[in-house]
Amino acid sequence: MAKTNWAELLQQYKDREAVGEAPADEHLMVSVDPTDLAGLDQLRKDADKYPTWMFGMNEEGEDVMISVTEEAVTVVTFQQNHWVRRNVYRPDCQEELFEGKW
Repeated sequence: MAKTNWAELLQQYKDREAVGEAPADEHLMVSVDPTDLAGLDQLRKDADKYPTWMFGMNEEGEDVMISVTEEAVTVVTFQQNHWVRRNVYRPDCQEELFEGKW
């Protein structure tokens, strides 16, 4: 399985947004609270309402990419220390992975 180039995906979105090409559905407001298990379950149940990837910023001012599927909620964070952190929230487990620097 090929490693995802998260920084490239984020830059592609920012380039599209800069020239007004970001689709309207990419401006959804989604809040992911890893301590709110009921909220995570509801996001998974409503997965068909969300585009493949949503882009935004967290409370620390870091760029984030969020994916919601029926199986998991995934948050990729471009941390201020230049590490890429991927958190995956599934009904039966949570994972935190560090995938290199951006």
